[in-house]
Amino acid sequence: MELFRSSPKRKAHYYLEYGGGLGDVFNGLYHRGSYDLLDNLKEGERATVALICHNPHAQELFEKHPKRNQISILNLGYWNPQEDSLKRAEHKLPRPGGLMRLTQGPSGPMRFYPNEKDKEVLAGLNGQPYIVLAPAAGESSRNIPEPLLDLMIRRLLKIPGLRLVVTGRKYRRFDRTEIVPSAIPAPQTSPSAGEREGGGDSWRGGTRSFLQRQR
Repeated sequence: MELFRSSPKRKAHYYLEYGGGLGDVFNGLYHRGSYDLLDNLKEGERATVALICHNPHAQELFEKHPKRNQISILNLGYWNPQEDSLKRAEHKLPRPGGLMRLTQGPSGPMRFYPNEKDKEVLAGLNGQPYIVLAPAAGESSRNIPEPLLDLMIRRLLKIPGLRLVVTGRKYRRFDRTEIVPSAIPAPQTSPSAGEREGGGDSWRGGTRSFLQRQR
């Protein structure tokens, strides 16, 4: 889909819109090849990425993209369907359904570009086998129940040589909270990976994940 083309001589300007939660953004990136479109931007072409998301940190998926200087990000926050017409007029957005109008197939393998703090966490894996758990969702009713989560973790920690990574990011939405599973001993974290506050379940700073090293 090409928007904002005013003449045949003007380079393409693409509009890509992602809404909902973080999982919906990932689905949208894969759907009809929209992430490939960003990777394949030609010289002089641009893309506008509009985020209408519950998760205020979704824009970080694009911040370190190698073609970031060709990508404009609109982090607009989430609104309800009944507000859509009013909000689109307010932000001068085109009609919805842009991804459905893309003609290519699903994206190939998607490569994301982490920031320096995330790279430090990933480097701690040292190429060893690992499994990632994301226990908290956008609403607490969608979280993995903590008794089940603790059982899963206790069993996973018994697998020799396996690293366990628990990811999470604190942000305000209804009654959602991040989960620090009680089955995990005090995590070995790098300063960039997160800092525990008062032994509770809140995390501060640039928290992306913490790494539980097998002992």
